[in-house]
Amino acid sequence: MSSMLHKLNNIRSLRALSREFSIDVLEEMLEKLRIVTEEKRTQQQQAAQQQAEYQEKVNTWLELMRADGISPDELVADIQRQRREAKSVNRARRNIVIPIILAQRKPGPDREECRSRLPRLSPRVNRWIAF
Repeated sequence: MSSMLHKLNNIRSLRALSREFSIDVLEEMLEKLRIVTEEKRTQQQQAAQQQAEYQEKVNTWLELMRADGISPDELVADIQRQRREAKSVNRARRNIVIPIILAQRKPGPDREECRSRLPRLSPRVNRWIAF
C-alpha cells in the first residue's frame, strides 16, 4: 500500500492530520470521501449487475445449444483442434515460403537452381507460391 493509504488507514495519523486542519475543512474532506465511496460502491454494483446479465446470457445460449443437440465440450474440442491445425499449417507455410522468398531475392545462377526445384513441390504448396 502507498504511504498515503497507510496514513488514511491509521487512526493516529488521522488524529495528527486533524490537528493541522479546522473542523470545517475536515467536514469537507469527509463529505468528499463519502461521495467517492458512494461512486465506488455504485460502480461495483453496476459491474456485478453486468456480470450477472452476461452469465444469464451465457446460460441461455448453453440451454439453446443443448436443446439443438450441440455439446459445449464438443464445440470447444473442435475449436482447439482447428487452432492446432492452423498452427501446423502456418508452420508448414513458413518453412516453405521463407526459402521461396530468399530464392527470389538471391541473385545469380543459384536463384535459377532454387526456382527449378520449386515446381517439384506438392500441388498444395504450389498454390501458395505467387511468382
